[in-house]
Amino acid sequence: MRPSMISFIAPLTIAAALAAACGASKPTPATPRATGTPAAATAPPATPTAPAVLTGMPAIDATVAAVTAADAAALRRLLRYTPTACVTAPQGLGAPPACRPGEAAGTIVDVFPVAQCEGAYVRPEDLQLDIPAGARLYGVYRVTQPFWPAGTYAAIFERREAAAGATAWELVLDDRGIVGVHLGCAMTPPQLAQLQHLTAAIATPPRSSVPVP
Repeated sequence: MRPSMISFIAPLTIAAALAAACGASKPTPATPRATGTPAAATAPPATPTAPAVLTGMPAIDATVAAVTAADAAALRRLLRYTPTACVTAPQGLGAPPACRPGEAAGTIVDVFPVAQCEGAYVRPEDLQLDIPAGARLYGVYRVTQPFWPAGTYAAIFERREAAAGATAWELVLDDRGIVGVHLGCAMTPPQLAQLQHLTAAIATPPRSSVPVP
């Protein structure tokens, strides 16, 4: 299965409220007083709250903050595409991306690895970043055994679905950003962690906030 377009999790309309946090208005100048007494300065605009320190690793903490805030724009800025030589007939899980019309075999193209039961490389223009409402972190782990997509860390999140309950998806990271996504193939968070032998936990939320599988 090699879809030409794939989304993170499920379609969701994300409100464009980021501008309100980033584009604060300028303070109103104080009106001079006739007595010459200095006027009280208008309070400066509030500074947006920085992401909470979860692991102390900027790429991971920024990723978790973007997902939990459903901030697709922030998440896209953290993506790191992999320059890869395309092939005319890709075969098997994790095979190189297919060349498009006009691209000779061996042409280097930017792609992003996505796994969901099977794996595929997705071009930047075909990658949708839809984040489920109420997405919650299950845990951040150091990757100790090879898996596809390959990376140094794995951040497992959960989404609630009426029919399936809590199902897992995962963002794969290195020290600079997000290098892949694993959509879980309808597994629960513990099942996905077990599949990938993720036992070296870096950060987990309080157990009371993690639903029992």
